Amino acid sequence: AVYPFDDFPNAKEVDVSGRDISHCDNLDEALELTRSKDWTYETICEKVLPLDVKRDEEAVASGSMDEFHKILAELNPSLAIDESEDEEKVKEMKKRRSTLVQIDLMRDFSQAS
Repeated sequence: AVYPFDDFPNAKEVDVSGRDISHCDNLDEALELTRSKDWTYETICEKVLPLDVKRDEEAVASGSMDEFHKILAELNPSLAIDESEDEEKVKEMKKRRSTLVQIDLMRDFSQAS
């Protein structure tokens, strides 16, 4: 959806579609921020990926990931997993479901842009 900036005279439109550091450069420019030139995509990944892993671990530990998967299975029965199956089979099914969900999300995001 596109929202008009009529109510926000100081608003700036920013292109964040780049799949590289350019989207950060564009945000910095719009927000008039400065940062070190050694701040690269790789250094961002080094800092963000551990946070991402920790968030996922906490989601699993709290049970919220299980609840999320139950909701997904209700919305899309093909993603349901029979927990009474062999443990290794359940593990593989969960990996497959995770991959399918990521593909669906990427497709949805690409259609939205």
